[in-house]
Amino acid sequence: MLISFKGITANATTSGTVGSCKWQLVGTELVISGNGSMGDCSDWPWGNNITSVTINEGVTTIGIGAFSECHSLIKVTLPNSLKTIERYAFCDCSSLPKVTIPDSVVAIGNYAFSGCYSLTSIEIPSGVTSIGSSAFTSCYSLSEIDIPSGVT
Repeated sequence: MLISFKGITANATTSGTVGSCKWQLVGTELVISGNGSMGDCSDWPWGNNITSVTINEGVTTIGIGAFSECHSLIKVTLPNSLKTIERYAFCDCSSLPKVTIPDSVVAIGNYAFSGCYSLTSIEIPSGVTSIGSSAFTSCYSLSEIDIPSGVT
């Protein structure tokens, strides 16, 4: 059952699977668990009113558009098993102030953090070998970004 009011989407489902991972929503807190990739998440099976995301160990890829337009998202916890942040993963998460990218990440996709207006600083781990185009575009509060040499 999907209910929509003035652009806000509420999803009556509180758990399910996406890609090779499972998800559970408790109120506005989302937990992703499993092993492997989340796959394409652009249909937001958990809705877009989440405030907190915890991705557990074992998850290797944050899916395409997983949390895009989650304007209330303020807290993200990422695992050391994470290798890839796909395109549009956090696009337009306008309230997100901080993300700690684990050292295990090797790739950040196109527009991954685009439109994260509240993001103030980000440190790119030395293992990252590629950052997609416009990954941090329209991050108006971003005053510090540390990118290791050799990253393309």
